Amino acid sequence: MKEKTKLILKDYKSKLSYTFLLSGGVSLIILIIFVLSGFFFYLTKDTGYSDVFSILILALFLSIIVGLFSPFIYSYYANYVVLSTEDKEKVGMKSLFKTASFGFKPPYKGLLSSFVNLLFAILGYLILSSIFRTVFFSIYASLNQEVNELFNQVYGLMATNQLDQALEILEKAEDLFYLPEMLSSFFALLVVLFFYFKTLLLNILKYSVVGMFPQLNKRGFNQLFKFTCRAYRKEVNKGFYTYSWPIFVSFFVVFIATYLGLFFGFNLSHVNSFAFLLFISLTSIVFGLIVSLIFYPILFLHYMNFYQVFSLYMRTIFANTVKQNAERALIRMKMSESNEVDYEDILKKIDEEQEKIKSELNEMNVKVDESDFYKTEEEIEKKKEDEENKE
Repeated sequence: MKEKTKLILKDYKSKLSYTFLLSGGVSLIILIIFVLSGFFFYLTKDTGYSDVFSILILALFLSIIVGLFSPFIYSYYANYVVLSTEDKEKVGMKSLFKTASFGFKPPYKGLLSSFVNLLFAILGYLILSSIFRTVFFSIYASLNQEVNELFNQVYGLMATNQLDQALEILEKAEDLFYLPEMLSSFFALLVVLFFYFKTLLLNILKYSVVGMFPQLNKRGFNQLFKFTCRAYRKEVNKGFYTYSWPIFVSFFVVFIATYLGLFFGFNLSHVNSFAFLLFISLTSIVFGLIVSLIFYPILFLHYMNFYQVFSLYMRTIFANTVKQNAERALIRMKMSESNEVDYEDILKKIDEEQEKIKSELNEMNVKVDESDFYKTEEEIEKKKEDEENKE
């Protein structure tokens, strides 16, 4: 085990009591929202749910979750940072809720991009569940003679344009399709949740570096952060997966155990399948979140060490972009001598900034790829595309 990892784990263990306190506070918020949502489902239990309506309910529930969850993740991180200072005695449930208010305000508001990523996750779920549904239903029909005969009967009715009779037969045999429906939803959720939480956990790094770029608006900062992650993917992913795997493992172990336990332990096939699958999906996600929160500080401690290096990576990309724009302006425009001097002064300052960044990276013993260090965004992207084409 590397010395850095040993130090992080030692630090994590020494603050374990605070971890349970802070994660417990965030869990309380999640549970309150979950209970309120459960109360809503109880009030509407006689309404009945269609597939589309179930997905809309899921989207609404998750939108509320991420809307309130994100500021508390910021507060969780901010309070954990304070534990390394002389003010650690001030950290508690009160400070967790007080600091969360800053998560609703710029520059921290929306840094996790939770809502946008949620929309992509729902879209991904719809696509993947449709693909898995086709696969699992085909396999199920080939293994189950009763289902195979049912499909042949339905196809025969559809071929003679007797659609009403075909739909009626499918509705009566709904329980036969419950298992493949569950499996398609389950595997689609597994894939979507992995990429959703990967993005969320990576975006937590934004909390550390956003204050170093006050000159950028929210959109500009997000674009710079995203491109820096792509340009330095190897460096970012190495540390990220090293310290985030306990979060992923704990979440998915609890998620899978809860999902399958609820499905097979309480086989409520007499309940509308979409409603029940929605219920066990939400329950599994909530329980997985609550347990995995205990391991978030391991990643926090990594970010507390890594953010200085990453901010230098961002400054490198930013400086190269400004330099590129200045060089283009000199070439494209026939300027007066005074304007040329202004742009030449900008280029001179950028060169000095690049040397300063390189010097700071060297002081941190961070290896710099000279072939990439002075490249613009377009040049790095082109190099990446060329390497992918070669592969």
